[in-house]
Amino acid sequence: MPELHYKILESGGSIFHGSTILKSMQNDSVPPIDLLVREAIQNSNDAAIGIGEKYYSVSFNTGSFDACSFNALFPQNIRNELNSRNLHNNFIEIRDTKTCGLSGGMTAKIKSKEKHGHFAKLVYDCGIEQEEETSGGSWGFGKSVYYRTSAVGIVIFYSRTEVNEKLESRLIITLVENERDEKSILDKENPYAAGKAWFGDEDPTPGSDEVLPIVDEAQIAQILSFFNLPAFGKDEAGTSVIIPYINKQELLSSILPKDTEDADEDGNIGRLISADNRASYTWANDFEEYLRLCIQKWYAPKLQNTDLLSLKAKFLKASVNGTTLRSDNLAADYKAHMRPFFRAVQELYTVAYAAASGYDNFKPKKSTFPGITTRPVVVRNYCDGGEKIGYVAILKIQKQAIDQGGTDPYAFLRKFTPAERKSSVIFMYTREPGMVIDYVTSGDWVSGIPNEDSDDHYLLAFFVPGTEKKMKNASHILPKFRGERLGKYLKSCEVSDHMAWKDRDGMWLVERLKANVQRAVKEVVAPQPPSAGSDDNCKLAVSLGRTLLSNLSKKGGTGSQTPPGEPGGKLYKDFVFKINSTRFLPGGEMAIAFETSIPSSLKSFIISINVEAENRWLSPQKWEKNIGITFPFAFSNQQPGEPNSKLSLTRVAKTHLQVTTAAYGELHKGELLISATDRKYRFKLVTLKETEDKNDGK
Repeated sequence: MPELHYKILESGGSIFHGSTILKSMQNDSVPPIDLLVREAIQNSNDAAIGIGEKYYSVSFNTGSFDACSFNALFPQNIRNELNSRNLHNNFIEIRDTKTCGLSGGMTAKIKSKEKHGHFAKLVYDCGIEQEEETSGGSWGFGKSVYYRTSAVGIVIFYSRTEVNEKLESRLIITLVENERDEKSILDKENPYAAGKAWFGDEDPTPGSDEVLPIVDEAQIAQILSFFNLPAFGKDEAGTSVIIPYINKQELLSSILPKDTEDADEDGNIGRLISADNRASYTWANDFEEYLRLCIQKWYAPKLQNTDLLSLKAKFLKASVNGTTLRSDNLAADYKAHMRPFFRAVQELYTVAYAAASGYDNFKPKKSTFPGITTRPVVVRNYCDGGEKIGYVAILKIQKQAIDQGGTDPYAFLRKFTPAERKSSVIFMYTREPGMVIDYVTSGDWVSGIPNEDSDDHYLLAFFVPGTEKKMKNASHILPKFRGERLGKYLKSCEVSDHMAWKDRDGMWLVERLKANVQRAVKEVVAPQPPSAGSDDNCKLAVSLGRTLLSNLSKKGGTGSQTPPGEPGGKLYKDFVFKINSTRFLPGGEMAIAFETSIPSSLKSFIISINVEAENRWLSPQKWEKNIGITFPFAFSNQQPGEPNSKLSLTRVAKTHLQVTTAAYGELHKGELLISATDRKYRFKLVTLKETEDKNDGK
């Protein structure tokens, strides 16, 4: 077979260099095999959108290839460089069917207003945002993982797609490398190479230097024969991504943490994993077995999940070297069946997805894990059609039900540090593509969830948002998202590796989700509040007395005994308000002893409550606007004054207390009562002039 026509991108102008593309994935802490599985199946999921099938299929195939014949496709200098290197002639193919294939135009030149097709997005584009709201990809950088998987950055894209109402095949080879690396290849052919090249057919257009994909079926079949791979069937659409020159051991090397050199004679110091456990983690040393584990880890929600058909959604069929992964039972053959932990993840997702999609009391047909509970997650003032923004499914399960011969889920999830393994809570979340964004065992999503029965049980929780909900047309919503689907906003919150949600500028929606997901889980699993006089209450009282209820100042400042202000900034110098002590009452209320002196020029004042959230103090009014959930503290209805009745305390709102006296200038002692609906928050008291924010928090 003759050499292919090629184009090497040259440096200069506003172009994406190969080095930039390879760095764009934004994640060096996750093994490349995990990133490859996440990206590949997500691309297949996107290509299945709008195809009238019950499922889409993704197969992972590995093997060795005829490197000499394959290298002959490249120009002489590149061919010689490839032949001279001691490269592993192993490859991996990811092939999907029941998808649309790589549709759209076949050249890199696309008019600025023209929609980019799947072919251009995958082969040519970089950094172009996806238009489809329900797709997985967002920024167009994820495909860089394909090039990072190959030892030399070579990837073959082969697809069969509909063109003018008939199916047509197309194949193109790309090479992306770090042009600054001493081992770069393209500069052997062109010293101005920018680290990116394409190999295929010549564009017959006069004066064009573009490379087109090969469309001749015979030529495509010959290239596939180097890998012993079949062509797509005559009536079959789909895409095959073939990555040659993979080093399996190198790709496996980052799965388990390395032992440090300061281990003691018993092997304890410096080891996150015991020698016995390391030996038992066979999946970490077997490329194909780890592929199977990754498919389950990230796509358990959809993997062979036929319950989704009842919810008008597709499921995923996946296989590794011809063996299809099944989820119908918990057989010990993990080459063909899902592991118990990921089967539990699937059931949690199914129940939460059903609730978020409006299917009340949905039960999986073959439930293996009874006892799953769902709770709505409420965030106010962001979406039309009610405050419920999604559902979280919760399962408390004995560890022995999902641990496997000493291997716990933390090992599969690569949680090896003490901080990551301290909690028995494992939290997951996703959106439309059904890929698990991340498994969280510490941090913002789970820090407020009680760690009950951690020695014997796991607490699993899976959040699924109602992505079809429409966002409000309101000033606190960024203009580009007003009236748009919630799913569109959450998609925009993902970075290129899709492993976290981070709010866009000016939006606090994800932060509120974190707090309210935990609140929903606590409704199911949290113990009753501690009784009066318990250690927890005593510790809280001491904390509040020493650090939170400091002397109060105008508008919530702390430190000095400054009084409420008059318009124009004048202060009432003879005003005194001081906290003396705090204690808990049998009913769970907090009693705060104080003393105050009110000058005649002031007559009365207001005490209000501020709460700390998201690293700042919020008044009840700002809490209502920005957090959107019930304010966690309130003054009790009955507020005791001092025995001589010269001091009067009146609750004018849930969060506002009016203090008056008939004896101005005298020092009065009193006690006020505060109740809490959520004790995880810190609060402080602020003094206000009676005309300031009097109705705030009613």
